[in-house]
Order: sequence, then C-alpha cells, then structure tokens
Amino acid sequence: MSEIVRTHDTQGNLMSCGYAWQEERSYVTLAAVVGVAIGVGGIVFCIAMAMRGHQMPITVWQMTATFVLSTAIGYGGCQLWDEWRYAERSIIFHRDGRILMPSGVPGYFRQDHIDGSHRYITSVGKLSHKLPERSNVTYSVGMYARNGNVIHITSKDYSHDFAHMVSVQAMNALQELRDTITDPNYFEYPPSSNS
Repeated sequence: MSEIVRTHDTQGNLMSCGYAWQEERSYVTLAAVVGVAIGVGGIVFCIAMAMRGHQMPITVWQMTATFVLSTAIGYGGCQLWDEWRYAERSIIFHRDGRILMPSGVPGYFRQDHIDGSHRYITSVGKLSHKLPERSNVTYSVGMYARNGNVIHITSKDYSHDFAHMVSVQAMNALQELRDTITDPNYFEYPPSSNS
C-alpha cells in the first residue's frame, strides 16, 4: 500500500496532504523465517522418528509434544510473516505548518510529529548509508531544512528505488499543499513578526 493522503474542509479546501507507505521490518522477517524453519525441522524430525517404528529413542508422548510444539512455532512464524512483517508509515503536512507522522518518527520513542513548520523544508531526498559490517549500500529518506538540518523520516534499510519513490511522493505531497497556500509570508525565512 502506497498512496497520497488528503483531507479537505467543508468548502473543499485542501487542509493536509501526505504520503503513506509500508516499511518492511527486517527483524520480524528474520524471526518469522527462524520460526518456520524450527517448525519444519521439528515436523521432519517427528516424521523421521515415526518411520523408525519401534526403534525410536524418544517416547510417543515426547514425539507428540515435539510435533505439536513444532507446528505451533511454525504457525507462529507464518503469522508473524503475514501480519507483522510490514509497518504502516506516513508523513502528513498540514496547512498550519504541522508535520505529523502518525506511526512515529524513526529514532524517537512515541513521538508522532516533527518539530517546526514545513515552511522551512526545502526538499525531500534519499540518503545513502554504507555500514562497515555490510557489503551493500542502503538508503533512507530525509527532509532538508533551510538551516542545513536533515530530518530523517524513514529507517536506514530501504532499497535505492523504494527510498527514491518515498522521497518523490513525500515531496509531491508537500508541493501539492504548498500550491494551495496563498499567504505571501509563507516562504519568508525567518518568518516576519506579523506571521
């Protein structure tokens, strides 16, 4: 799911515009794969023991418990994969200048907004990251402020193409909202005392 999110007032004026996407949680993917592998391994072990017949080194109850536990762990891994693999992410720019991230700002526990106004954002772009322990380059998305700050709005493990898509769509959403703002002081930096 990736989409532009808009809200309008009763007169049809654009009040906010943003972008929503899904971010893969790599740790959930790893846990799901491990759960499924343990489940399949346990089931294969039980089948192999059952085929040995009377020469089993474990009792029927132990084998039954292993089979049930393995099935439960494998099912749990499948559920993790299906239900928790992706996190909903979004950034929403409001007409009054607020920047909200309802699913949270990466790196900030329980913070759902970015301090400051979107009037100071000059662009949204992708950033590359090369970690010493990894052989590949990963990407994230950041907003560039007029004062030189970079505000990170995603985690750091996106592919090049996905980071590019998120950055372009977030900038498009901001620009769509800016196109409806007629305040002559909107782009003044720093803001005048009458704004």
